[in-house]
Amino acid sequence: MQNDESAERRQREQSAQRLQAMIPTLTSLILEVEEYSQIACVKYKKRFHVPSAPALFELRCNDERCEHGGYDLTHEIMRTLRGRQAHGHGDHSCGGTAGKSDCSRRIHYELIAAYAS
Repeated sequence: MQNDESAERRQREQSAQRLQAMIPTLTSLILEVEEYSQIACVKYKKRFHVPSAPALFELRCNDERCEHGGYDLTHEIMRTLRGRQAHGHGDHSCGGTAGKSDCSRRIHYELIAAYAS
């Protein structure tokens, strides 16, 4: 199931418009992500190569048992970037299932963007 979801996500990324085409003044973009489970917090940074990055911001849930989960931040992040805001943040719940229960993971993200004058 995970491979099918990964293949579908790759297809969406390939067919999405490029970030630079949609936000031509954007010069850099970083997402700092904290993913919380019931027992731990995983922190990571995701840097985007603006000229080739898709304007699609879907992060997968890092729980290996989770099915049909993840975090679609596209609408929220694009709204921030279209507004030429240098900082943004948000919180999202996974929405998938882990075994017979809802996945309990959630994320908090901070967006850091820079624009050309």
